[in-house]
Amino acid sequence: FPFLFLLSLSLSLSSRGEVSEDDARRNALRPGHAAFSRMRDVSARCVDVAVIVVAADDGVMPQTAEALDVARDRGAAIVVCATKWDLVAPSARAARLGALRAELLETCGLLTEADGGDAPLVAVSARAREGLDDLRETLAALAETLDLRADPDARAAGHVLD
Repeated sequence: FPFLFLLSLSLSLSSRGEVSEDDARRNALRPGHAAFSRMRDVSARCVDVAVIVVAADDGVMPQTAEALDVARDRGAAIVVCATKWDLVAPSARAARLGALRAELLETCGLLTEADGGDAPLVAVSARAREGLDDLRETLAALAETLDLRADPDARAAGHVLD
């Protein structure tokens, strides 16, 4: 289903003249293609906080920089979530976190809180269930700081993001 959805989205973009039909078909098979870019842009329109996911074993990828640019353009607060933390040896974690911070600064111009910036960097491992509470607390604190509140008397509204 994900492939069909992406192909459908790519073809939809081509029918509106945003990409050619051949490019849409070809790009549907590649990460970071036009459909993913479009999904990032659409998603960023409805968020107050963007959680940018960086795999600890891969580091900053081109998609990371693109997602950060979209979040910045939309004025969203940014939280960086370093995943797969269980794959980093405990003795190397501090060094890896420092390397990720340096990579985010060099590649994306993002200064994390540890370096005097505004973006928290939280290390998590879903497999080992580590850091998830830290991520939850970081998001709750950020929501409090930004005074993100809902009107309990208003009709609820939501957006489905892929």
